[in-house]
Amino acid sequence: MRLPRFLPRTARIAVFGAGLTAAVPASAAPGDVLEDRAGARIADQVAGNVIQAAGQIGRVAESRGVVVDPDILVGAGQGVWFAHAANVDAEDLRREELYTGTPVALTYLSLPEESGIPAGFYEMVARIDRRDDGTEAGVVQLVDRTGAVIVETAADVEMDGDYGGEPSRIKLDYATGPGYTGYSVHGGNWSVWVVFHYGPEGEP
Repeated sequence: MRLPRFLPRTARIAVFGAGLTAAVPASAAPGDVLEDRAGARIADQVAGNVIQAAGQIGRVAESRGVVVDPDILVGAGQGVWFAHAANVDAEDLRREELYTGTPVALTYLSLPEESGIPAGFYEMVARIDRRDDGTEAGVVQLVDRTGAVIVETAADVEMDGDYGGEPSRIKLDYATGPGYTGYSVHGGNWSVWVVFHYGPEGEP
C-alpha cells in the first residue's frame, strides 16, 4: 500500500500558542456557542497544555455524538491552528464505506483567510469516486455541525484490499509550507491525505 506523501519534517510548523477570543453572536445556537468557545480555547491552550486543548475537541465530539480516539494531534503556526482527532468507527473501515463516503476524523481548523475555509470544527469525510473509464478518484469533504459541506477537494484516498477482520489503530500526521497545509489519517490498510491551499506558493 502506498502511504500518504508526507513532507520533510523540516517543513512542518512549530507548535506555539497565542491568545484568541471568540465572538459569539447573540442568536447563536447552543452547539455553535460550544464550538466557538472550544475553538478559541484550543488556540489558547495548544502550547501551554496539550491535554486541555485535546479535551476541547473531545467535548465537541461528544456533543455531535462522535467517538474520537484519545490521541489528538494539535498545533499552530504560520497563521494555522488545528486539532485533529481520528473517528474510532474508521478503525474497521470497509471499502464500500469509502465508495459512499465516511467520516474518518473530527478536525478543528483555523487557516489563513485566503484558504476560503471558515475557522471551525469539521468532520473530515473521505470518499472514493468510481469513474466511467474504470479509474478512481479520492475526495475529502469538510462537513460542519449542521451537515453542510463547506469544502470538497481532491485528495489521496486509498485502500489496499478490504477489511481483514482486525480493527487497526488510526494514525494522524500533518505537514505545511508556504501557502498550504496538509493532514493525513491512515489505518491498517487505508490512507487519506488532503492538502488545503492558500496564497501564491500553495503547492506541496
